[in-house]
Amino acid sequence: MSGYVPDANDATKPTDANIAETAAAEFRALKAKVNTISSGALQGSGLQNILLNGDFQLNQINGSNFVSRPTAGGPEYFSDMWNTSSGAMGLNILGMATVVETTPGFSPPPNYNTYQSCQVLTSIGTLAPNAFFEICQYVEGTNMRHMGFGTGAARASTILFYARTTVAGQVMAGTLRNAANNRSYVFSFTTGAVNVWTRYAISVPGDTVGGTTAWPGGPVESAQITFTLASDTVYKAIPGAWRAGNFIGTTTPNNVNFFANPAGSIFEFTGVEWRPGTYSVGNPVEIIPYQLMFSLVARYYFQDNMFLLGSNAVTSVSLPAIMRKLPVFSSSLPAAVLLGESLFSAQVQNTGPNSGALVKFDARLEVT
Repeated sequence: MSGYVPDANDATKPTDANIAETAAAEFRALKAKVNTISSGALQGSGLQNILLNGDFQLNQINGSNFVSRPTAGGPEYFSDMWNTSSGAMGLNILGMATVVETTPGFSPPPNYNTYQSCQVLTSIGTLAPNAFFEICQYVEGTNMRHMGFGTGAARASTILFYARTTVAGQVMAGTLRNAANNRSYVFSFTTGAVNVWTRYAISVPGDTVGGTTAWPGGPVESAQITFTLASDTVYKAIPGAWRAGNFIGTTTPNNVNFFANPAGSIFEFTGVEWRPGTYSVGNPVEIIPYQLMFSLVARYYFQDNMFLLGSNAVTSVSLPAIMRKLPVFSSSLPAAVLLGESLFSAQVQNTGPNSGALVKFDARLEVT
């Protein structure tokens, strides 16, 4: 190609003009892509999501069973990484189920084959003072240290998710909050038509306040993402800004008390992502393969049906992931005892006559 002038930054400079132009163009494109990846600006490149199990493809705790919450205020896990908490109202007013593609009438949003369904079991028209009900995921500091929260280099991010309800036009709320509950960014969203999936994109500026005291790193809880089903006015704030304090609901617009709806009303959601950078609802979803997600989730919680040999026999267990901390062990056999463990293996002794047991290794973030 006549008139070609080699780029001084090109790695190679072929002498043939046509080959040279092609090589130069390909190198410039590759270089631009590498620079984009390095800057963190590339969207849809995979493993951007800070959250885990945002599509509910894993539920070691309840499977696809419909369960009601216990009376206590939580946190009570209903799926891997996800829990419910409440104050001045019981958890047993909400029923939970992870819906999978084998369910009759299954209708997920595009690209997903699982979602979480939350059903009002007891209608509550008026909230008691200080009442709240939230659905939450805790975030380990190790997984969000690149966000730079608490410093002048704090990165902007986006919370993305799909949601639908059986009640049209509900003003709902959520929050990105630190573990100490003294830094909060509340947001609102309005549901669409009845039973129609809508994708939402919530832009969140980086929080530059508090340093590692407010946003600790390492294998401890640093942040939490919350969907709010009810909140007294004491927990409400104007959305769209970082605030000092514990806020999970919004004013202007004022989020609804979802439990004021009749029993049987449903809120469903899936595809929850928290990504660094700015995204819109049109950006591609991030799908993480089941096997990879399982290994990521098993860092916090793992359960398995084990064959434990006869009385006093010892079984070695290789855990599927390096756990966050030395796990708390429990078993369906009272006679099964933990002899010793590391972050990735354990030895269990069966001191009773039975040969099988459901064993659990728990290193979730609220387990100290």
